Amino acid sequence: MEEIAVTFQKHDGSREKTLSIVLDEKLSEYREEVQTFLGLPDKSPYGFVLLRNGKAYKALSENQTFREAGVKENDNLALFPLENWQEISTNNTANNAIADQVESSASLATKTINKTETFQDRNPSNNSPTALGILAGVRNWQNAIIIGGLISGAILIGFVSMIRHQITGGQAGVISIQPAPSLSQNQAVDLIERWLKAKREIFAPPYNRQLGAELTTGKAYDDNIGAGGSLDWLEKNGAYYRYGVQKIDSVEQFFVNGSDATIETIVTEERTLYKKNGSIDAENTSLDTRLVRYTLQAVNGQWKLAAYKTVKIIKKSQSSQ
Repeated sequence: MEEIAVTFQKHDGSREKTLSIVLDEKLSEYREEVQTFLGLPDKSPYGFVLLRNGKAYKALSENQTFREAGVKENDNLALFPLENWQEISTNNTANNAIADQVESSASLATKTINKTETFQDRNPSNNSPTALGILAGVRNWQNAIIIGGLISGAILIGFVSMIRHQITGGQAGVISIQPAPSLSQNQAVDLIERWLKAKREIFAPPYNRQLGAELTTGKAYDDNIGAGGSLDWLEKNGAYYRYGVQKIDSVEQFFVNGSDATIETIVTEERTLYKKNGSIDAENTSLDTRLVRYTLQAVNGQWKLAAYKTVKIIKKSQSSQ
């Protein structure tokens, strides 16, 4: 089994991972795994696009093997939402069709030239004035056709170049790979504080989904804002949270690695869950202090909350509400 190294990345360039793949295995055998470690929703449709020089080069069918798709050592494959993948695939098809027309025109012109040379070779002794006049007329007529064909081919080639430039330019705008912005510890703390404050509007009327989408991505988005997440459950059941104290007591760890960052903080938060009838759900109501690990990720030049996990509960007491 021949293996090569291939780098997979999100279409916005915010996350990537290099894997060793088997050339004769199909792309479909890797898609779900790649979606998972890139933090993309498992159930959403995505398609592979081969990149060249940081731009979309070719949309790949996942029914192909890597070898059939022309994937080479150290190539980059990006996962695009299906609608963008289809657009790139359509552009590829249009490019190929135009290229075939250019090749056909060039081939026709070449054949015409060859026929002219053959006609001349077969009549080397035809030197009578009348014959020469007819031959000259035929040659002029053939030359006109040849020149016309070549001019048309040149125009068509120029048209193709213009279209390819426009398509490439458009696609470059779609997948422009932005370098991860810098992130200081203070900026990371500010993001967590904004998330804590935003929960007052997200997990209670008006159930602000847009605000949640601005602050979260990946698992944090899926668990809280996405379909079937916490916001959905609260809204459908007429339940909501009310928050008292929310503060970051200290930062225990912080480090950045490219477009990913991790910060561990001690957070004190008071929350009360109210049911539809206005009664308090005691099981989900508390005032506690926790050590929480937050994973941050740069998306389109903006840092967002990608995941979080309680490392340990330091102190827990009954809410005062």
